[in-house]
Amino acid sequence: MSHHSAFIFSTVLAAAALVVPAARAAEDTGAAVTLATFDGMQLAGTFWAQKDQAPAVLLLHQVGGSKSDWGPLPSELHAHGFNVLALDFRGHGESATQAGRRLTPDDFADKDWRALSGDVLGAVEWLAKQPSVDSGHLSMVGASIGANLALTEGAVDKRVRTLVLLSPGLDYKGIKTERAMEKWGTRPVLLVASDGDTYSAGSVNRLSSLAAGRRASKLFKGAAHGAAMLGVEPTLKVQISGWLQQNR
Repeated sequence: MSHHSAFIFSTVLAAAALVVPAARAAEDTGAAVTLATFDGMQLAGTFWAQKDQAPAVLLLHQVGGSKSDWGPLPSELHAHGFNVLALDFRGHGESATQAGRRLTPDDFADKDWRALSGDVLGAVEWLAKQPSVDSGHLSMVGASIGANLALTEGAVDKRVRTLVLLSPGLDYKGIKTERAMEKWGTRPVLLVASDGDTYSAGSVNRLSSLAAGRRASKLFKGAAHGAAMLGVEPTLKVQISGWLQQNR
């Protein structure tokens, strides 16, 4: 990690260590919501709303995962002033059954992987319409293919101010990121992977080299992938929260 990135990460940790009132820091299960995509899918989500208008964070899980993958991260972000939406992609979690038919990633054709971009767009549009959300200050945190989708969709939506990409790849299921990083421009991005997860680690290094604005990259020891890193790296949720607070 560069000296620049190390400085950013130490600053992030210090900012995120601010004391949070006990009432706000308490575990919050959020509210179950359903949102529609432009192609008629009904997607399940969990929404943690702020009382007053505030920035929002969209959480995008990895293949085979669900909106439950994020552990304490949603409550951490909510306690620091963010609205938070954790989404179940089509074919995953509570979004697996559509029109009476059960769909899983094993059933996906190429068009289904491409259609996940519509799930992200539907979630962003849903967030933007919520009274508690400042629609000009959105962020996305993605894991694995969720990271790729966060980057490809965020690159073309100027409402998205910053990204956190956990175990991104240069190409997951046809969702490619190199050109998207160039389109992302000078907006800030945090890239994270495990050093033993060699494809993601290499992708982090490549994408960091393409980032034109403020960026930080972190390689943890081990081989944990995507949201699983939150379970083995106790400081990661604090680093994510600090990054989003600095770049909201």
